[in-house]
Amino acid sequence: MQSILNISDVNADRVHLRALIVINSQHHIFEEHFPEMKIVPGAVIVGFIAQCIKVHFWKYTGISSFITLKKIVFLKPLLSHCYPRIDLSISGKAGYAEVKFIIEDETGRFCQGVFQSKGES
Repeated sequence: MQSILNISDVNADRVHLRALIVINSQHHIFEEHFPEMKIVPGAVIVGFIAQCIKVHFWKYTGISSFITLKKIVFLKPLLSHCYPRIDLSISGKAGYAEVKFIIEDETGRFCQGVFQSKGES
């Protein structure tokens, strides 16, 4: 099964990631999740951000891959025809990290928030 969300044009280093989000507008979830207004489900967005964090940051930090969502604000619906960017930035110290995220396009922000990780480094 194909993913709903993927990234492309990745620009990343040890503390930042910026990439385009590619939305699979043909994914079967859109047949049931508001078919007249194909909205990416919030749970899918949260899971996608967590996966981006694990793949792109934990390899640099060595901090436990156990992360929790500290805060999220959904500002407007992310529709299947949008072309958003994701911006992640990590900060922290031994045994703790915080990753701030923003998903936006030229029309404004869709969501923003913070994930955190506590554990052994």
